[in-house]
Amino acid sequence: MLWWKFCRWLMIGSEKKLVKAWKIFDRHLEQYIMLKKDNLRKGDREINMIASYMISQETGNSGLLPEGNGFLIDIRLSFLFAGRDTSGTWLGSFG
Repeated sequence: MLWWKFCRWLMIGSEKKLVKAWKIFDRHLEQYIMLKKDNLRKGDREINMIASYMISQETGNSGLLPEGNGFLIDIRLSFLFAGRDTSGTWLGSFG
């Protein structure tokens, strides 16, 4: 545990790789969100969960949703992980 904290503090080894990977992943999710926002501004009203959150943020209908893309990135990441788990479970039921 102490070694891991030391590596994290110095940003060396696997901790450095992890931080680099998170930055790349966040950048891709940010690009996706910006693309979805552009599509919404152009009138494409494809309704999905991310679009619903974006519309709620733009109209100010929900005082519970935080402003900015950080929240949307975290939600999108949650959907990716949830979709992976449920798809795997669903496919496993046919085996």
